[in-house]
Amino acid sequence: MIAAHWRARLGYLAMSLFIVWHTTAMMLAPVPQNNPIVRSFRALYQPYLTPLGLDANWDFFSPIGWGHQFGYVIEDADGKQHTFMPILDVSWVLPTRRWSERIFETVMNEPYLYGEYFAASYCRKHASQKPVAITLLEILESRYWPDDHLGGRHPNDPEYLISYLPAHNPLIRFDCQQK
Repeated sequence: MIAAHWRARLGYLAMSLFIVWHTTAMMLAPVPQNNPIVRSFRALYQPYLTPLGLDANWDFFSPIGWGHQFGYVIEDADGKQHTFMPILDVSWVLPTRRWSERIFETVMNEPYLYGEYFAASYCRKHASQKPVAITLLEILESRYWPDDHLGGRHPNDPEYLISYLPAHNPLIRFDCQQK
């Protein structure tokens, strides 16, 4: 009887400590790191935040607004251009959505480092279209308001994409013949 009582107390204590840890992590994640105290706390919490996709910035509190998406344009042998946005192929309800967003964000931030890998992958994926070249893009989004959401619209609907054109904000171009 005494062991069960202590086991229950220990479980309650462990869950309470986890809630304090998680709440602190969630509150510190979006804070700018220009303060040495914040950076030291951040170093402690980073191994917890990153794998779970909780590493956020200030727009975590209000993610509605100007954004950007990763896209690419395939130029085929006939000179036609086909624009794609890979995030549209990832379901909103799957946890892999967050990882996909981070991968595409990384490619947009470092196209010279990661772009060739993704370009080769997309050249193979669209081999049936006989791609000649691929251009990786940053596709800017228009304002998306809460009323738009309530109206059943989605932030990736074409009406909210300012630059669903290959000429706007190209990151890097690759030749598919070498891939």
